[in-house]
Amino acid sequence: MEIIIGRDPETSKLRLAVGQQSKLFGANGSVPQSVSRQHLSMTINADDTYAIKNLNAMNVTYVNSVQVENKTVSEKDSVELGSDRYLLDWSFITSLKPKVADIRPLKKVWENFNNDKKRIREKQKNIGLLSSTPIMFTMMGGLLSALMPGIITISLTVIAALIMFYGFYLRAKDRSADELEELSTKLQHDYSCPCCKRFLAHPYDQLLLMDSCPHCKAMFRK
Repeated sequence: MEIIIGRDPETSKLRLAVGQQSKLFGANGSVPQSVSRQHLSMTINADDTYAIKNLNAMNVTYVNSVQVENKTVSEKDSVELGSDRYLLDWSFITSLKPKVADIRPLKKVWENFNNDKKRIREKQKNIGLLSSTPIMFTMMGGLLSALMPGIITISLTVIAALIMFYGFYLRAKDRSADELEELSTKLQHDYSCPCCKRFLAHPYDQLLLMDSCPHCKAMFRK
């Protein structure tokens, strides 16, 4: 984000502009004439430093009492504008500074969610396969009964019945639907913007393509 800093010509207050929006700070007449209307540009870097640059060759800017044309500074530095050395108040800058949301921990949250969901789906699939096994044994028993009636057919029928009852037992104990619902509820809580705490309804790889939170507009730190 770039902030244009200068003197408001009507009020001689400090004027900070971001895009088409601007805001005035300080008292009337508080900014000296040596500060131009568009004196300095300030770009906020990802590491919370600021890249400043004079917007006109005639403009004068000091950082820690040293005259500069452009420099990377932090909020610990003293920035003065114009030959009258108007001291820039960092609180004016930070009032416009967007919130930053570190979304890097959400990668693990998303991966855990998908791994757990895959595990539950796999369990459901295995139970489904087990439930279909008695049908296979019944078909085999019917085929073998025509060829070799007797103990083999009876054995297959017993095995099929045991597997069927075991399948019923597993289905009765299966909590896959509840686990999926609990997993979804947990994701709604954990997979949220660090700033506004609202759920981010996008896969993590899509979040990496976004610049800010769709709810609170906090800038994403990736």
